[in-house]
Amino acid sequence: MRKGKTMRVARLGAGLRAASLTMAAWLLFAGHAHAEVGAADPIDTAMRTCLARADRSSAAGQVQCMDDSRTAWRSAADSAFMQLLAKLPPARRVRWQLSETRWVAWRDAEDIMLAAAFDTSSGSSYKLYEADMRLQPVRDRALTLRAEARALAGQ
Repeated sequence: MRKGKTMRVARLGAGLRAASLTMAAWLLFAGHAHAEVGAADPIDTAMRTCLARADRSSAAGQVQCMDDSRTAWRSAADSAFMQLLAKLPPARRVRWQLSETRWVAWRDAEDIMLAAAFDTSSGSSYKLYEADMRLQPVRDRALTLRAEARALAGQ
């Protein structure tokens, strides 16, 4: 390899390492800050407790904590949706059912896309990023459904 090309490859490698460290820092701080929005919620509290456990300190353990949290948020979303439907007049119920059907289709398609995109990457930071990208929309949907159900209860 020529000297100039070797130096460019070395600079590229250093740049990629720096980008990886930047991504890891973002995951630790930005992702954490995002999850803190609903810090009082028992699901968020359970996830933080799980993430702090010594036996979950590996990337695989951290991903498992986020996957468990996503499962809990899916259950919370389903429960909130059923509560919402019970309180809605028929015309609005149909619109919410359509919304939920479309949201579930989007979520499932997004999971397929994320799996395909992250299958091309390796490294623990990518696994953490993928788990967070799967978790946050489900959490956000559950919180939205809960808020709508509470708003209807207050009417």
